[in-house]
Amino acid sequence: EGQLLENPDSHELRLQAAYLYYRLGWLFVGKDERKQCYFKLFDHATKAAELAPQDYHTALLLAVAKAKIVEYLPHADQVRIARELARETESLVRRQGDDPDSIHLLSWLNFKIGSLSSLQKMLAAAFFGGLPQNLDVDQAFVLLERAMQLRPDYVVYQYDLGFFYLRTGVKDKARRQFEQVLARRPQTAEERVYQRRALAKMRELNGES
Repeated sequence: EGQLLENPDSHELRLQAAYLYYRLGWLFVGKDERKQCYFKLFDHATKAAELAPQDYHTALLLAVAKAKIVEYLPHADQVRIARELARETESLVRRQGDDPDSIHLLSWLNFKIGSLSSLQKMLAAAFFGGLPQNLDVDQAFVLLERAMQLRPDYVVYQYDLGFFYLRTGVKDKARRQFEQVLARRPQTAEERVYQRRALAKMRELNGES
C-alpha cells in the first residue's frame, strides 16, 4: 500500500496487493474482516485490469474478486455480476484451457447457479434481467474433475468435490473425499485450513453438533 502511494500506476504492485488481500480474506474467519479484504481485492484487481486489460492473470484475478464480493451485494448487483462472471470466466477458459484455476472458478459458478431453485431463477429473471443460462450442477462436476486431472492431489479440489457431493446428497462419495483430505500430512496453509473444514464436514455427516 505504501509503495502504491508513490507509484499508483504500477500494474505489478496492483496485482501483488490484490493477491495479498485475497489471501487475507481467505484466512480471516470474521465476516467483517473478510468483507473488507475482498472489497480491497476487487479495488486493486479492477485498477490492475485498467492498466493491463489484455493480461490473462489479471483478468482471472478480477473474476475471482467478483466471485468473492458477490454475496455482499444487493440482489440486482448479484445477478449482474453473475452474468459478467459467466461471460468472463468462459472466455478465460477458452483463452487458456489448460489452466485449472479458471476451470475451477467456472466449476463453482456452475454449481452456485445450478443449485438455485426454480423460484429463485424465476425471480431473478422477473426483477433483474435473469441469470446466465446453461450453467448447471452436472457441468460443475465435469469441470472440477477436469481441474483435478490438470492438478492432481490438490487439496482445494479434493475438498470442493466432497462439498459438491455433500450438497447434492451423495454422502458416501462426500465422505470419501473428506477422508482423503484428512489423510494428508499437511505441509501448506491450504492443507491445514482444508483439513479443518473437512473435519467439520465429517462431523456434519456423522450428525455431530
